[in-house]
Formats: sequence, structure tokens, C-alpha cells
Amino acid sequence: MEEKLNVEENGLVEISADTFSYLRSLEYLNISNNLLREVSPEHFTGLVNLISLDLSSNQLVTLPDNTFSNQNRLEYLKVSNNMIQLISSNLLPHSNSLRFLDLSSNYIQEFPSQLMAKLRQLSELLMSKNSIHQLDEKSLKGLDLLEILDLNDNRIQDIHPNTFQDLKNVKKLDLSLNVISEINFSLSPLVSLNNLNLSDNYVTSLPSPAFRSLQRLETLDLSNNTIVEIGDAFANLRHLKLLDVSYNHIPMIERRSFLGLISLNTLYLDHNSILRMEPDAFSDLININKLFISKNGISGITRDMFKKLDKLEELHLDDNLIKEIDENAFNNLESLKEYYICFI
Repeated sequence: MEEKLNVEENGLVEISADTFSYLRSLEYLNISNNLLREVSPEHFTGLVNLISLDLSSNQLVTLPDNTFSNQNRLEYLKVSNNMIQLISSNLLPHSNSLRFLDLSSNYIQEFPSQLMAKLRQLSELLMSKNSIHQLDEKSLKGLDLLEILDLNDNRIQDIHPNTFQDLKNVKKLDLSLNVISEINFSLSPLVSLNNLNLSDNYVTSLPSPAFRSLQRLETLDLSNNTIVEIGDAFANLRHLKLLDVSYNHIPMIERRSFLGLISLNTLYLDHNSILRMEPDAFSDLININKLFISKNGISGITRDMFKKLDKLEELHLDDNLIKEIDENAFNNLESLKEYYICFI
């Protein structure tokens, strides 16, 4: 039987050194939502069989050397929502079993590269809501089992071209709410990626090869940037199902914009500056189900604008500058159930 101890929400200000010293069989310990300001190796010395530890929502400022030096079996460590600025590179034994690490909602400014180099079994790393400024070449080196990486809501501006070199198993990457202005780092090693979030940054342009190697990508969010041209950046992402480029500054949709997106079922183009869409711009979207083009500057709907979209069920064209619609513009939309449009 698993041995668990839950002392969350008890108003604990401190823990004596021998509090857990005799609980050598304990596997799950929850000390979250208390008022602890510090922890030390002495607090956990006897917990040699600990698998899961939750220290979230306390007032910890640092995680000192060897804090978990006896926890070789520790797989789950949650230290989110504290006030941590510094993390020792010797936090865990070199031979450790950690698979899940949550350091989100702290005050970390420098990515703990030396610590990460020791976490060879890590599969999920959550570091959102910190103050990290950059990722260098060694930040994520050796984390070849990592599957989920969440770095949203930091201050990341610089990412070394080879930062993601070892992340061949990452499935979800969240870099939203940062200050990234250009995609000058390589995403090509992320061959298993199916969810990429780059929303709420300052990206202006999309290099043609930026996403080309992401052939398993299913969800791509680039909303709330300053993109002015799509080009062929999304071409042939054959498994992509959801694409969000809303709230940008895109003036035109070209024929090449969505080439080969045969699995796409939801496309957000709303809140841009679109004035013109080339004929057949959507013709490759044979499985599109929902299309959002509201809040733009489109003045007319031509005969061929939505041809081949026979699976389209929901179309949003409201809040444009539409003056004219070809009488045959919607003839091929056999599955259409909802549409939103208004004239001026």
C-alpha cells in the first residue's frame, strides 16, 4: 500500500529537522499552501523512498545545495507559486529519477542549465510565469526524454539557434507571452512536436523554413503578434488541424499561404488588416470546418473565394467592409450551418 502524508493548508511557518526523519516508507508528501520560507536537506534526510513532493504555494525564496540529495526515487517535484530566485545545480543527486518538475510562478531570472543537465529522465518541465530572459545552447542539452516544455509568460527575447537540439521527443512547446521578435532559432529538431504556442510575442515575419520539419504538428498558435506576411511558412504541414494567426497585421492572403494544409479544420484570421484574398487561397483546405475572417477590411466576396470548401460548417465574415458578394459565392458550401456577415 502506498504511504501518503498530506499537511497542506495548515499555516506551517517552519518544519523541524526531524519532523519526517522516521517516515522512511513515505512515498507521497504534500506540504503545499503553507507559509514555509525555507527548506533544507535535513528536512528530507529520512525520506529515502519519496516519489512525489509538493511544496507549491509557500514562500520559499531559494532551493539550496543538496536539498533532495537522498531522494533518488523522487519522480514528481512541484515548487510552483513561491518566491524562488535561485536554484542550486546540486539540488538532486546526480543519479535521480525525476520526471516532472514544476517551477512556474516564481522569480527565476536565469534558466537553471546546470541543474537541467542532470535531469536525464525528465519528461515534463513547467517554468511559466518567471522572469527568464534568454535560452542558451546548453539550457536544454541532454533532455532527450522531455515531452512537455512550458515557458509561457516569461521575458524571453533571445533563443540560441541550437537551444532545442536534443528535444526530439517534445510534443508540446509553449513560448507564448514572451518578447520574441524573430524566429531565428531552429525548430527542426522538434520532430515529435504536435502543439506549438508562440502567441503574444512580437514576431513580424515568418521565415519559409521555420516550421517545415514539424510534420507532426497539429496545433499552431501565432495570435497576437505583429506578423505582416504569411508567405509559404505553413506550406505542407499535412497534419495541422488548428492554425491561429488572429490579431496580427496581415494585409493579404496569397495562394501559397495555406498550400498543402489538407487536415486543417479550424483557421483563425480575424482581427488582421486583410484587404484582399487571392483566388484559390483556401482551395487546399479540403477539411476546413471553421473559418474566422471577421474584423478585417475585406470589401467583396468573389465567386471562387470559398470553392472546394464543401466541409465548411461555420464561416465568420462579420465586421468587414463588404459592399458586394457574388451571387454564386456560397454555392459550394453544402455543409454550411452558421455564417456571420454584414454589409456597409
